[in-house]
Amino acid sequence: MSRKPKYDLITIGDATWDAVVTGAATRVVTQRGQKYLAYPYGDKVHLDDAFFSHGGGAANVAVSAARLGVTAAYCGSIGTDRIGQDILAHFKAEQVDASLAVRDADHVSALAVVLTAPDGERTILLYDGSNRDLGSATLPWSKLFDTEWLYLPSLPGAADKLYNRLAKRAGRDGVKLALNPGSYQIKRGTRGLHSALENCDVLLLNNDEAQALLRQRGHTARTVPAMLRKLHTITRGIVVITRGSRGAIATDGSQLYDLPALDNQRVNTVGAGDSFGSTLVVALMKRKSLADAMVYASLNASAVVADYTAQDGLLSWRELTKQFQAAKRYRPKISRRPNG
Repeated sequence: MSRKPKYDLITIGDATWDAVVTGAATRVVTQRGQKYLAYPYGDKVHLDDAFFSHGGGAANVAVSAARLGVTAAYCGSIGTDRIGQDILAHFKAEQVDASLAVRDADHVSALAVVLTAPDGERTILLYDGSNRDLGSATLPWSKLFDTEWLYLPSLPGAADKLYNRLAKRAGRDGVKLALNPGSYQIKRGTRGLHSALENCDVLLLNNDEAQALLRQRGHTARTVPAMLRKLHTITRGIVVITRGSRGAIATDGSQLYDLPALDNQRVNTVGAGDSFGSTLVVALMKRKSLADAMVYASLNASAVVADYTAQDGLLSWRELTKQFQAAKRYRPKISRRPNG
């Protein structure tokens, strides 16, 4: 770009109204290796607590970036109902520019019910609502690339078809691209996401997503370093795999950065990945090294999982910098990228 773009970061995707609930009756059961949250069938389950807030991958990223002091904009499909009005008011309060959002009078806004497990893990019951109907014809294409970074989280429903097109246009316009694909995109595999991956500057996946994405192409990488190596051969940028309570590992193509998770209390993991990814990108935007950016990202994600909602625990850049300076020994282990 020959001129400074209007935004530092634009993110496209879902925004939801969240109800986060906890209950002593919640049980974790395992069947055939798969864990499930369980409640007594046919009974009235009394909850211990309930929290009402805002969420959705793109919304979480936008609010996180704005709190970190960059100019952030949100684009997505929001209903004209009361929930939609509340979501837009929340963006305004968080200093997120939502002028790119599309208003949908035919569908209600998205809703998420977050069921919290005793160990802080969560299961989300998601109604995509208006999020599913974000289409090419409704997007403000002329404004979407007036930004330094474009951040694409999961795009559900019909919006999934836009993923590669948005990424390709970002590459053509010289816009840096961060990808955090969701289940709709993961099912395509690396071949189906080829256009997006080859234009990607930062690719963010959790361990299960990385395995599933590679499996679609017949890869059988069994270790995180091996998965990173394979993913880096099909994308030009940084690749990060988060591992929940085991931390995160990243590569820039020449070195591996292995950062353990902070040993902090986890009450709910909702929004942790969004806070990690958005903070990493903002830190890189602020010219931090990848090693330092991972620490900033982990500290912000740790603050989020210590709260019940996806956004209330998000830190400002000043707060985050203080924590970074206090955690002088918390840095990733750096090693050469393996050949296998």
